[in-house]
Amino acid sequence: MELRERNTGSTLKEKLKTHYHNRNFQTDEKDASRYGQMFFWGMVVSLFFESQFFLVPMLYWGDVWSTVIASALVWFTLFECSINWMGTFFGQNNFVTSEIKEETFPGVSETPPGWINCLKCQVDAPPRSHHCRLCNRCVLKRDHHCFFTNSCVGFYNQRFFVMFCAYMVWGNLYALFLQLSYTTQTIPVFSWDGLAYIPMIGFAYMLMGHISFFNLLLIVHVFFCFMCLCGGIFFLGWQIILACAGLTSYEAWKGIPWYRRTSLENVRSVFGSIWKIPFQLLFPFRVDQCGNGVEWKIHSKTVKYQ
Repeated sequence: MELRERNTGSTLKEKLKTHYHNRNFQTDEKDASRYGQMFFWGMVVSLFFESQFFLVPMLYWGDVWSTVIASALVWFTLFECSINWMGTFFGQNNFVTSEIKEETFPGVSETPPGWINCLKCQVDAPPRSHHCRLCNRCVLKRDHHCFFTNSCVGFYNQRFFVMFCAYMVWGNLYALFLQLSYTTQTIPVFSWDGLAYIPMIGFAYMLMGHISFFNLLLIVHVFFCFMCLCGGIFFLGWQIILACAGLTSYEAWKGIPWYRRTSLENVRSVFGSIWKIPFQLLFPFRVDQCGNGVEWKIHSKTVKYQ
């Protein structure tokens, strides 16, 4: 009995070693989407409380009008970021359903020309639709899956995503303005002390007693705001280019120009009437887009959809 246990048993060290070698260290994409959502809302909530209840009162103490204007901008930024995030997240009408085919081709059982039959969704999907393995659905004019909203950007919610990126840029710029206006009073950026704005160096400075723990938290926030600002500028610029060119990211990367129209028609397809775009910056109301995301005119002799 003791011999059998000695042969078949494993020590704690061997079990831990086996567990370590068998562990998958790659982050699951669905987990990445959840982490992206958590990061976004964590940044939004923390920046709101930091700005509204500390930075604005400290920077504009005694100046009533400046305090009111700065606070109004904080609430405005919170509202616009949240409402456009929800507009992107709740873009359920992007999903391809069997009713779409029935409305377009009544009574047709075969897959229409130019359409594809998705084996995963078990539906016939129109041109420019693609299956998202994270949403597990086919999406009309799919551009990409956004990890910060955990949803696909497609025909009906691309304009919300563009506005979301615009307010991400504005929100991070405003947050950086408030943060640096406060921290530069004790930690000038353009000096040797400015090295503290690198989080690891800032942590060392805190351990040596050169800066406070609260200033270190602000420095970490400044770092994340700067990274989010760079990402927001990239995505905003890229989406504006795609909207004007009438392409999706997939079509741009693959060089597929089949569905291009005039720049004005392309913009209307995303944002609706041109004169309504400035108003959408203030409030994302419903608009009538050019097209329906299902029927597309091919401007090429090549009709095969890839």
